[in-house]
Formats: sequence, C-alpha cells, structure tokens
Amino acid sequence: IFYLTAKLVHFLSKILFRIKVTGRENLPRKYPFMLCPNHLSFLDSFLVVGVLPYHVIKQIFFLGYSDYFGGRYMSKLGGMIKVIPVDSDRHLRQALRLGAEGLRRNLVLCVFPEGTRSIDGSLKPFRKGPGILATELNIPVVPVGIKGTYEAWSRGSNKIRLHPVEIHFGKVFSPNPSETSDAVTQRLFQKVDKLITPENIA
Repeated sequence: IFYLTAKLVHFLSKILFRIKVTGRENLPRKYPFMLCPNHLSFLDSFLVVGVLPYHVIKQIFFLGYSDYFGGRYMSKLGGMIKVIPVDSDRHLRQALRLGAEGLRRNLVLCVFPEGTRSIDGSLKPFRKGPGILATELNIPVVPVGIKGTYEAWSRGSNKIRLHPVEIHFGKVFSPNPSETSDAVTQRLFQKVDKLITPENIA
C-alpha cells in the first residue's frame, strides 16, 4: 500500500508540478544510509518518497517535527510515509535514539538537517543530529537538493500553487575516520547548497 501510494504521489506530481529528478543512480543499493534534503515545504516529504525507487521506499522512514504530525489528519498523512514524530529542539537525545535504532535495523533514514521549513526559501544552517548519527554509526549520507516546493507551497501559505519542482540526489559520502560531527554537518551543508545552486545543476 505504501509503495502504491508513493507511486500515485509521483504520478500526480509529474502532472501538477512537472517534477524533474536527477541523480537517482547515486542512491546506494546497500543499507543503511541517510537521505538529507533541504526543507522548503510540507510537500517535501511526500514528493521525495514519490520519486524514490522501490528498493529504497520499502526501507525508508522519516523523523518529523511533532508539531507538524501530531494532529489528527497530519498524523494519518505522516503514517502513510512512515514519519516518526519527534521534537528535536527539546528532545534531541530521543530523536537521535530513534534515528539510530532505525539505522541499526538497516533502514533508510530521511531527515531534514535544517529541522524546519525555510521561512524565505533560502538554505538555513544545519542542526547537529544528522552529523552525529553519521559519525557515531559510520553511516553513508546522500545529500538531496529540492527546488520549487517553496514557490508551490511556502511556509505560512494556505494555498498550493502549480509550480515546477526539481529533486537532485547528490553523490553519497561517508564520514572520514578522524572527521568530527561538526565537520560532517558542514560538508553536508556545502553539498546540499551546491545541489540547489542553479549554475551547478545540469
């Protein structure tokens, strides 16, 4: 059911948002790994799932902000794409524990390093969680760049607009043995920033 829902989302997104996807060949065939996209809109989680191949969809789970997915309807939508609601601001350890537990079970964790949707569409500083998980568990990371969802449904807006969307999967990287979690966070930020910079996108 989850896979069929994801494919339906992908079909609709091709029609409504003329979605363009690059770099799917960069997704590892071995698990676990992390997907780390920038965050512009409520649409991001659903559209990312919709463009993933089956072998990733069946393994994926999300860590989502509990304020977004705590309500009746959003909790149902979150359940459709396997979102675990957490509050990483007040309960960072809980978020890390849940993320680590899934990764140790050979799952694929999709987490938005900014922690919340961008207010103005620009890339915001990344939080420490993904970098900590990557270094502590030696987990490969796939940077993901999303463009267009801010224009389609920006933060604070109650209206969805039909606007082209792009999702770019970057090349996977792993932490170096001597690399700190802060250094991994900075490296991830640079890679995602490059993916959403127009002159760097083919």
